Amino acid sequence: MILAQAEVNELGYDYVGVEHILLGLLREEKGAAAHVLASLGVTVEGVRARLFSIVARAETDAPRPGTPEASAPFTWRAKRVLELALRESLSHGSTAVGTEHILLAVGRENESIAARILLELGADPATIRNAIPVPAPVPGVVVQVSREPGMFERFTDRACQVVMLAQAEVRQLRFSHIGTEAVLLGLLREEEGLAARVLTSFDVTLQLARAEVVKRVGAGDGIPESTVIPFTPRAQSVLDRALHEALRLSHNYVGTEHILLSMAAIDEGEGMNALRALGVDSTMIRNAVMQLFGPPRRPDAGRILDQKLE
Repeated sequence: MILAQAEVNELGYDYVGVEHILLGLLREEKGAAAHVLASLGVTVEGVRARLFSIVARAETDAPRPGTPEASAPFTWRAKRVLELALRESLSHGSTAVGTEHILLAVGRENESIAARILLELGADPATIRNAIPVPAPVPGVVVQVSREPGMFERFTDRACQVVMLAQAEVRQLRFSHIGTEAVLLGLLREEEGLAARVLTSFDVTLQLARAEVVKRVGAGDGIPESTVIPFTPRAQSVLDRALHEALRLSHNYVGTEHILLSMAAIDEGEGMNALRALGVDSTMIRNAVMQLFGPPRRPDAGRILDQKLE
């Protein structure tokens, strides 16, 4: 995802589409997806050439840095790919989302520009699936993070950024997994999100939280940059429950505040432990968010109210 953002910034687009995710997969040269695509003759240059023939290259006054802080919004199809990748991963019994799962998800989003490009380059979804060395789906596996249809489609762009920034924190701190402590740091790094505003109102800063996390969890062990980093079950539960927290407030989107509410509701893990050490508990968090929105409203049966995205 970080390489997809970098591709967007380098090419000057103002959105992250599935086609940019495809380019990100190709640029992660040590990933399984890149190896599969290379075996099918799909290259970065070939995808870029096809992309430029479909969508004109964007004009920019100056290059933008390819960093999460200079991020462009995800299209709804790109968000859908994130959801499908999680489903692919856990349906195969994996505890991590690898590049191969993202590639399978790109193939499933078959009306995207990326799918069209792959077809033109001779890599149809069936060929890709047959070429990917993943185990057969595990019967009866329920994808905990994606029990609700279209969950990631409801994530705001800032909420999606929290997930990406949590991964960036894990790589920076050299941890081997993405836990609730990384989700907390991601919430704080997305400074314009409501969750960060709530936390900073309690004088919790990114620097203080990061120091507390390192103090509690310890230093990482220097994992390679290409290593696939899994979510812990508790961190997955936080993302899953965020949608339920949104629906309790009659919101039809998942914002950073709902992720924070979910963390407070579960009230376990190093994320909340770090916050308690900094003087913030789950009741304080819920009360602060409720002051922003008021008490939960009872949604009409079968109806989700239209709300402005964060």
